Amino acid sequence: MLAACDAILKPNCVHYQVHATAALKIGPGAREQVLHREEDPYQFFKVPRPRMILASMWAMTDFTEANGGTLIVPGSHLWPADRVARRDEVVAAAMPAGSVLLWMGGTLHGAGANLTDEWRYGVFLSYSLGWIRQEENQYVDVPYDIARTLTKEVRDLVGYRMHMGIGYCDGLREKQSQRESLMPKISYRVRPETAVLTRGFDPELSVGSARPPVYRSSTFVFPSPEAAERAFGIVLGKIRPLATIVLT
Repeated sequence: MLAACDAILKPNCVHYQVHATAALKIGPGAREQVLHREEDPYQFFKVPRPRMILASMWAMTDFTEANGGTLIVPGSHLWPADRVARRDEVVAAAMPAGSVLLWMGGTLHGAGANLTDEWRYGVFLSYSLGWIRQEENQYVDVPYDIARTLTKEVRDLVGYRMHMGIGYCDGLREKQSQRESLMPKISYRVRPETAVLTRGFDPELSVGSARPPVYRSSTFVFPSPEAAERAFGIVLGKIRPLATIVLT
């Protein structure tokens, strides 16, 4: 699965993340779901959108056309927004238990109607670019107390890491021990020769020949180093928890 994410998502991000998770059980008489795209919440891109999400359905029991196996419209991730799928373009994903179905986030899909007297079970997992808001709030579903028991690889997938300058967290002092094990360190660098204060992982940030000197972070511009220090709650020479000061 991660190899597929590397191929599909990695060209558009530094790293990807778990987007949404669900355990599904579809009972007898369940109706057909409206065809939709996983990427539909992100209206800032027009259809067809860039590759943003990769979705998967893991079959815990047999998926058949009769019991409502996932409906897919192959190639619809390349369609314009006003293109409507014909019935003969919709395919039911028939697969035995233990199989997995992958589809692009822009592909039209939906659950089929269960016309049998049996229950169908599946696990849905989707992954998205690390710089977009996850559909499922992972930090509520996987809070500190749970996240700290997971491996670093799983924590990273959940989203307990920064994507370039996005996702830093100061938090409360009483959470320091948990944060140390979960979040990357934050580094403050003062570069007198370019009059720059940089927070995060971009120590080469420069404002060039700007006059008068300004002090920048990834998201703010300050008129003086003292103002930047006050905004970040740090004083040169004094270490704030989870922060380091480096003079260069």
